[in-house]
Amino acid sequence: MKLLLTSTGLTNINVRGKFISLFEKDFSNTKVLFVTSASESPRQEWYVNQSREELLELGIKEENFVEYHDGDKPSKDVLDEIDLIYVCGGNTFHLLEELKKSSLDKDIIEMIKKDIFYIGASAGSIIVTPTIGVAKPWDSNDRELKDLSGFSLINFTLVPHYENKDEETIIGIERELGVEIKRITDDQAVLVLDDGVMIIK
Repeated sequence: MKLLLTSTGLTNINVRGKFISLFEKDFSNTKVLFVTSASESPRQEWYVNQSREELLELGIKEENFVEYHDGDKPSKDVLDEIDLIYVCGGNTFHLLEELKKSSLDKDIIEMIKKDIFYIGASAGSIIVTPTIGVAKPWDSNDRELKDLSGFSLINFTLVPHYENKDEETIIGIERELGVEIKRITDDQAVLVLDDGVMIIK
């Protein structure tokens, strides 16, 4: 299992460098599942475009992007060719709802278990944890999503975009959810390699 859980994707040079050192395929031949389901506002679309540019700069070709926003998921044949999963940020509740509606969540979990590298940005990082309830103070659950269980691929959750002023809120959430919360700033990421966990700064 290879998870790179970030606040802002590959913007930080150390996070980007760590990913490059661990990714074992030629970027020019890499096919990426690019999930944008969390994005529903102009500001969020800006972050999606930034994430896309970061991958293009690595040498991934535009034609090798398999983009998913909502509706029918890509076919099994298409998913079988994916080398990298990148899930963009935005509203965590919208993201989880769309992935569960299409059942793409199950495919992504299976792909991760088969060692397909996963990069999450903000909401894309939160969904692999046991619960997305941690997003409640910052994201609107305007779709009234009841089941907040994430992919549960790790035994902690996290708060991206961490600032000291959020600490009191996070302590309260940690107590409410009963699960460890890791804090990462915009310049940090959590790297999970099988059972090993480290913070990249």
